[in-house]
Amino acid sequence: MAFTNISRGSLVLLFVYTALTHNVQAFQSGVRSVARCTTLNVLSPRQLQFWEDVDDGLVDIDKFYGAKGQNIDRIRTFCQRAQGNLPLPEPASEGHQPSEEHIDDLSAKPFWEVTADTQSFPWAEKLEQNANVIAEEFTQQILQKENTDSALFSGDSAWQSKVMGTGWSAFRLQRLGVWNVENCAKFPKTYDLLKELDIPLAVRGVCFARQTPGTGVGAHTDGRNFILTSHLGLKIPEGRCIVLHDDELWM
Repeated sequence: MAFTNISRGSLVLLFVYTALTHNVQAFQSGVRSVARCTTLNVLSPRQLQFWEDVDDGLVDIDKFYGAKGQNIDRIRTFCQRAQGNLPLPEPASEGHQPSEEHIDDLSAKPFWEVTADTQSFPWAEKLEQNANVIAEEFTQQILQKENTDSALFSGDSAWQSKVMGTGWSAFRLQRLGVWNVENCAKFPKTYDLLKELDIPLAVRGVCFARQTPGTGVGAHTDGRNFILTSHLGLKIPEGRCIVLHDDELWM
């Protein structure tokens, strides 16, 4: 995904990070490994302790699914790859940037038509239909902040800026499964709508994101194949668009 250069006006989106919960055929008929190792093959003491705790926690889960004739082999493989003990998978398609946080045999597409796939994304159409509610609430907050010394948006992490480029800032409603009570209080209608839709939110949660004029976002993928990023446009400068995949555009 890449953003075209935003020459005038700010671009504002609502990002909803969802978990890829259904398991269908992989994009390729078997994920081949290539000779690339992750950067986590030398773990710090804290990281080693983390993975020891994860391994201990998986024991009972393994027994639970084993009693049903199932297994958690994919999760075990995920843990090994995340620790740097296995090479990265080969990209599923041109432009894909796989990371060490990869779960085998999940479906992979360059672009998901979420409103057209009501079975996999039953919440998407209603979220899109209520975009005006979110946009109006967002506009009210922006107007209030213009009359104060405080800023609504804050810069994202250095890693995020390196991947996506400068000019990017965010205001988070949820992260790591925890709703930010103070931030959600500023957007009660948005919060109520998201809770009502019962979206299977992933660890990266929900945020408003803004791209400032005169900037753009370089081509990138999110790496992790078990998280899907849904973009709801709230304020799009006239004539601007996002290149999602090849010549596929989203206005």
